Amino acid sequence: MSMTIKAIVFDLDETLTDRRAAIDLFIQRLITQYFPDSDEVTKLMITERFKEADQNGYRDKREVHQMLVQHLPWMKPPTVDEYLTFSEMRSPSVLKQWIS
Repeated sequence: MSMTIKAIVFDLDETLTDRRAAIDLFIQRLITQYFPDSDEVTKLMITERFKEADQNGYRDKREVHQMLVQHLPWMKPPTVDEYLTFSEMRSPSVLKQWIS
């Protein structure tokens, strides 16, 4: 069974997606999973470090993992494979809801 691609959509100006909101939600999930007892100052630092590393979703996830392991206060950092799995499973859908 072959599939025919009928269209490719490029969303360079985020009119179809809300990448920033998706990243913010992912960071909340990351903090909940790996830094549950963090105070507000630490949560803010984690958020800033993640956004620097992630470059609005444009940096390779393996590179992001490496940077986070180096710069966040982990008790036990996830392996790259654990992080990639977490990233796949916890990344929210970024499609905006269209009201017709």
